[in-house]
Amino acid sequence: MAITPQILANVRPGAAAQTVIYTPTADSATISTITVHNTSTTTTDVCVMTAAPQGAVDATAHQLFNVNVPPEGTIVFTIGATLNTTDVIRATATNGTLNFHVFGILET
Repeated sequence: MAITPQILANVRPGAAAQTVIYTPTADSATISTITVHNTSTTTTDVCVMTAAPQGAVDATAHQLFNVNVPPEGTIVFTIGATLNTTDVIRATATNGTLNFHVFGILET
């Protein structure tokens, strides 16, 4: 089994638009870290992120909920979640000023 550490996604969802920011492309992926950066110089943005088994939209899958990201601030989440090819990570940015970066390991 080959293991490849890498940047898995760099995504900026629109305002209040729930967006799939990552779906594994290999047999499975272990998500080590997700960083969320607010590019606004004046406005606090709020993120919601879910890791959804088999792509299901389910409120119980919320991993991060209503996390305030200050202007020009960055928050780092170290989670160690393992995803199958049918799982997805979705994110929402209230104001659309957040960049999400997903780092991890693909297993093929």
